[in-house]
Amino acid sequence: MNSQQINCNVRSCRHNDQGQSCTLSSINVGNTAPTPHRCADTECDSFEE
Repeated sequence: MNSQQINCNVRSCRHNDQGQSCTLSSINVGNTAPTPHRCADTECDSFEE
């Protein structure tokens, strides 16, 4: 398996290392629209305050 880097700029998330990286080994991306077609139609379900 290839190593993977997860970049994240959401500093308010518990999993952000206060830089640009996510400390989770994987993330879950959900959708805010029934049939997503744009970036705005998705969101990170792994976000925690």
